[in-house]
Amino acid sequence: MGRRSPEDRITLGFLAFSFLLAFTLELYFVLHFQDIGGRRDVFARLFQVYGAGDSAYAGEGDVYFPFALETIHLTVTQVLSVGITVGVLRNRPYRYPLQLAVSSYVAYSVVLYFWRAVVGGYENMPERGAWNYFIFYVPNLPWLLGNLLLAWYAYRAILRRFRGEAQDDGVTAREGPGRGAHRPGTPGPPPATGRSIAASRRIR
Repeated sequence: MGRRSPEDRITLGFLAFSFLLAFTLELYFVLHFQDIGGRRDVFARLFQVYGAGDSAYAGEGDVYFPFALETIHLTVTQVLSVGITVGVLRNRPYRYPLQLAVSSYVAYSVVLYFWRAVVGGYENMPERGAWNYFIFYVPNLPWLLGNLLLAWYAYRAILRRFRGEAQDDGVTAREGPGRGAHRPGTPGPPPATGRSIAASRRIR
């Protein structure tokens, strides 16, 4: 399997981090989004703290938009992330387009979540203070920045592959007319030249 590149180690680490939070915090929210405001366990209190930035995650207001986001992230995204993980571990080339697609749409979903709050005037933010904006934006940044980084890794790998193929095609095109030329050290007689043809005629 060989030694993994720093990019692959970062990718696997970020995917492990995402799996951990998906099947703890996010799963908890999906299971308890309707009664989370009245619960007193550790996860419920964490969501109530985050509710200072978005009260929907504390069980108030329109809870169905975050519920829709989290169910997609918990199911579709994690299944596809397993595919990326297997691709990285087994060094499969499909992992790069899959990684680019998944990371791009997860980053897009975070931007959509932010932008919806902005255009809606932060309607789910109980107060407009520094702490409220901090708790709204900062906990979501790992998903935005981490997925942008993974998308960049995949894009760069795909670009390198296409550039390599383009260079190979260019070399083949340049060598095309001389493909039949004899190369020293290769089996078979060299092609006849004008001098050798003239010499053979004189001998005859």
